[in-house]
Amino acid sequence: MPSSLPWLTALFIATLALGTDEFVIAGVLNLVAADLNTTPGAAGQLVTVFAASFAIGAPVLAVWLNRFGHKKALLAGLLIFAAANLGCAAATTLATLLALRVLAGLSAAAVSTAAFSAAAKGAPDGKQGKYLSIVTAGLTVALFTGVPLGTWFGAVFSWRTTFILIGAVSLM
Repeated sequence: MPSSLPWLTALFIATLALGTDEFVIAGVLNLVAADLNTTPGAAGQLVTVFAASFAIGAPVLAVWLNRFGHKKALLAGLLIFAAANLGCAAATTLATLLALRVLAGLSAAAVSTAAFSAAAKGAPDGKQGKYLSIVTAGLTVALFTGVPLGTWFGAVFSWRTTFILIGAVSLM
């Protein structure tokens, strides 16, 4: 397992960033709405477009990206995911933020499917379940660390800081 630790840790961190991005928006929604001079209900569409993009994109992208290999799909997906989140931090309109959340959802779908596939294929015989659980743990840890920390950073500094941090973590 020592030789697998760096790449498995990277997959864990990637899914931590994805999970944080997916759920933290609910914690900063009122801040986003106030800053963009819109209603919380309209800003709530940021949750919907990310989730819908992820749900629709995951099976399609999994099949399409399979031809490029896991490493390329993961790298490209994480770079796009980071760029989308950094773009979210700079967005000045709800329409721009919605478009970037679609891009973030699609890239998260690509990264997620590639990460799970890479973990399963890269695991030694008989260890696939353990490796998949480590990658899945990134999503779980996001719920009790990434989301509260992201919400706190949003409240203390700015909701934009939350997206900068997600972008930075995904580049790790």
